[in-house]
Amino acid sequence: RGLVDTRLDRSQLAVVMRAQRASYERTLRDVARLTSYLAAEGSARRELIQRSERLGLVVNASLVLIALAAVFAVTALSHRERRLTMILKRRIEEEAALRNVARAIGVAATTEEVIRQIAEGATAATRAAGVYVECIAHDDDATPLVEAARHERGRPAAQYTRRALAGSFTQAIMTRCNAGSLIEAESVTGWMTPDVFDEDGESRAGLLAPLASGDHTFGVLVVLRDRASTAFSEDTRRQVHTLADLAIAALQRVSMQAAERRALKEARRRADQEAALREAAEALAAAFTIDDVTRQIARTALNATPARGAFVEEIVHGAEERSDVVVVRASAGTGVPALGTKAAYGGSYAETVIAGGEAVLVPDLTCADRVCTIGAVEDARCSAIVVPLRRAAVPVGALFVLSEPGSEFRPDDLARADTFGHLAVLAYEKVGLLDEAREGRAELERVMKSRSRLMRGFSHDVKNPLGAADGYAELLTGGIYGALSAEQTKHVECIRRSIRVALALIDDLHQLARAETGHLELSLTLVDLADLVRASGEEYRAAAEASGLSLSVELPPGSLVAKTDRARVRQVLGNLLSNAIKYTAQGSITVGARPWPDHHRAADDDGWIIIDVADTGRG
Repeated sequence: RGLVDTRLDRSQLAVVMRAQRASYERTLRDVARLTSYLAAEGSARRELIQRSERLGLVVNASLVLIALAAVFAVTALSHRERRLTMILKRRIEEEAALRNVARAIGVAATTEEVIRQIAEGATAATRAAGVYVECIAHDDDATPLVEAARHERGRPAAQYTRRALAGSFTQAIMTRCNAGSLIEAESVTGWMTPDVFDEDGESRAGLLAPLASGDHTFGVLVVLRDRASTAFSEDTRRQVHTLADLAIAALQRVSMQAAERRALKEARRRADQEAALREAAEALAAAFTIDDVTRQIARTALNATPARGAFVEEIVHGAEERSDVVVVRASAGTGVPALGTKAAYGGSYAETVIAGGEAVLVPDLTCADRVCTIGAVEDARCSAIVVPLRRAAVPVGALFVLSEPGSEFRPDDLARADTFGHLAVLAYEKVGLLDEAREGRAELERVMKSRSRLMRGFSHDVKNPLGAADGYAELLTGGIYGALSAEQTKHVECIRRSIRVALALIDDLHQLARAETGHLELSLTLVDLADLVRASGEEYRAAAEASGLSLSVELPPGSLVAKTDRARVRQVLGNLLSNAIKYTAQGSITVGARPWPDHHRAADDDGWIIIDVADTGRG
């Protein structure tokens, strides 16, 4: 370009050409290096891209796999969540069923209600096909019983029945299982109560849970399943354990309540029996004749025992009969023989119990093996208690107590009837003693009246000659028959004193006779007992001192006035002082008087006065 434009000469051009050629060659070399670099970089970039593509493919594949795994995981989690939700729902339903069972059996008052609720609630709380419950019944029946209930899923109510304990599921489980254990049996059909099991020929498997606490077995809980179904799960076993615990607690409570009711019933029965016996004792104590006692025995025996009728057979030893007989003298209630019914005494129940001396129980009158008036009993399908009756060890007869038709007396009824027989014997003894006492009193009154008449006549007959003798003695002392010497007068006065003493003794004897017949009269006047006690003490002081005793009188200040008989009080006080002196060897005697009670004074209407004689003697 420079050459063409003539800006460079040839020499300059050569220099420039060389320089530019060198620059061009350098440029070509640089371009060649750049090309090689670019080719290398392109190759490296292509390799990087290829690696990136391969990595992207791997990553995409991994992401796809991760996405698939995530999808599968979400699906599995959703399925698990649904399954857990169903399990939780079932658990909630089962727990709700358990709560319902707990509430239901918590208010159940009888064994029947408990087992019905357990059967129905256990069916709802478990996945079992049905539930069978059996337990021992608590009642007063002498034969041990079991109550059984069965509930199948879908049925409206549990079937229920009773049967004897012998051969029952409960009896079998009592010897085969321990408390708290669960036993899975392939067939339980043969053990179940037939009345609550439909005999369809199908063998049923079951999970057995004994309802037992300690040494006491209540029954058994059986969860039923079909043989074709799978074994019971752990959840079902856990539920059965819980149900068994609930059933045991409820049956324990019902058993305790039943025991309390039986104890209360027994206590009331015994209280009624004791009250009846007390009433019988009072009624028999109020009877005062043999006929009254006999009637009361029949009437009160009916009230004192659970009987429908009672009657008394009396032994009759009469000349009209060829041999001794028993006659119905008294009866009460229904179904008893008519009054006057007779039977031979020999070989009778009356003869048997009198010979044995204790009551006997005839279990069934229709099979009676003794002669008696029971043949006249209406509806003899009953038992009887025969009690011997005696009076002062002499046989009187027998008391018969009849039970209700179709029922029997209990052992304690026999003991109570025997006790009642003893009460009857005591009543007979009392009446006998009363009769003897009345006869003795009448005889005593007759003797007392006779002696009183004798003493009155004797005192009157003796007082007349003594009075005449005293009159003659008075004439002698008066000088009617001439003057007497001093010695004669003295002896006549002695005669008169002796006569007056004899007359006083006769008066005392007369007063004693009057007192024994209840005709002693008291002369009531206001008497100062302080003066009377003081005078009596002074009167007996000399006798006391002569015996080596000291006699003191203790009186409150003032007077002690009371309305009484002065002579009788003086007489009684004199006897007490005389006895005190007589029976006191050494020491002292104290006589005193005081108001009683202490706050009363002699002027009070309600006041009394006590006179005491105390001594140091033995009496």
